[in-house]
Amino acid sequence: MLIGPEGNRAVHYEHQLLVGALRRGDGEDAERVLSGHIRRTRLELSKHPELFATN
Repeated sequence: MLIGPEGNRAVHYEHQLLVGALRRGDGEDAERVLSGHIRRTRLELSKHPELFATN
């Protein structure tokens, strides 16, 4: 499992923040939220190099 319940909540919350920013037409906030989401996702994925192994 890549992420547990806390991680799932974080992802859901980030998605809610992103949708809210887009609905408000706030591109700057959407960019900030998406950037943080991508950064956090990269960090999580870096903990699982086996996902990227080519065998």
